[in-house]
Amino acid sequence: MQCVSAADIAQPDPEIEVRQPAGKQLVDGSAKRNFGTAKVRRKGQNLVFQIVNSGEGILTDLSLRKSGSHPNDFIVKWPGTRELARGKSMTFEVVFMPRANGVRNATLELRSND
Repeated sequence: MQCVSAADIAQPDPEIEVRQPAGKQLVDGSAKRNFGTAKVRRKGQNLVFQIVNSGEGILTDLSLRKSGSHPNDFIVKWPGTRELARGKSMTFEVVFMPRANGVRNATLELRSND
């Protein structure tokens, strides 16, 4: 008789996909989006991003980090969800509200167990 431990059993892997607009998958690490122009301290364009778990496992530890030259010019409306079951999706919104004139840049990094 052979013993199998829980460590020997392969766990299904999650697979994160980020889409913007819905249906168009973004490329990891190189996707860029243009929010157009807006007056200083006025809300400009908003973009809705979709996160899809196309894998077999549960997507966990979902979080979003802003960095770059002007991260505070981009307001993230995150639903507070930290887990996504297989085959499920969720959305979050990013609103552009520049604090000064000129080109404004930021990086959004989506983190998870994928």
